[in-house]
Amino acid sequence: MGEEGMRSNVKNTATKSSPKLTLLPLVALIFYEVSGGPFGVEDSVRAGGGPLLSLLGFLIFPLFWSIPEALVTAELATSFPENGGYVIWISSAFGPFWGFQEVLLAVFSLCPFLVMSILSIPRIRPKQWLVVDFKRVDWRGYFNTMFWNLNYWDKASTLAGEIEDPSRTFPKALLGAVILVIFSYLIPLFAGTGALKSDPSKWNDGYFAEVGMLIGGFWLKWWIQAAAAMSNMGLFEAEMS
Repeated sequence: MGEEGMRSNVKNTATKSSPKLTLLPLVALIFYEVSGGPFGVEDSVRAGGGPLLSLLGFLIFPLFWSIPEALVTAELATSFPENGGYVIWISSAFGPFWGFQEVLLAVFSLCPFLVMSILSIPRIRPKQWLVVDFKRVDWRGYFNTMFWNLNYWDKASTLAGEIEDPSRTFPKALLGAVILVIFSYLIPLFAGTGALKSDPSKWNDGYFAEVGMLIGGFWLKWWIQAAAAMSNMGLFEAEMS
């Protein structure tokens, strides 16, 4: 056997033995491609003149924006199960290691918000969720926040060639990621706006750390800040993958 043939065999063996992304790592990767946690959704409360429009936005917008985009991505990614994603789609029309780390980072990033939500339960006053001052609504900022935090579902399609059984795994992963993203936004918002009587103007980037301090103390504030740092790492890893 010649040198070229040996190289070909080695390459084929490496390709066959290369591990593929399974469901949970893919869910985590999609989660970080789109979201990374509720960091940045605070502006929706300020721009919406109170909690009501913010909560309604993250309940309603996914129905006609996130879910349709995820369905289109699922259909095209299963039709073109190879790396390249939307680049391949447009052309046709006219590692697992990072996945594992994203699983771990997603859990770490969301845990402090789960704890904060549990601690807020005794202090929640549901009537505070209905607060809205239409005179203070910044519609441009509100819609920008909604679309910014509920977009980019197609980015994970560039990994289609690395997915185990893409026709089955990709749609399930997108469904799981949609649910995870929506709940990662809504649960902290329900907890923070329901337990505190904060002026909507205070709700801007990073305010969840203050919410955590007011509900649980400084330890929870530091935990949320650490989660924000780790979330940025997860976002970086998702982009690098």
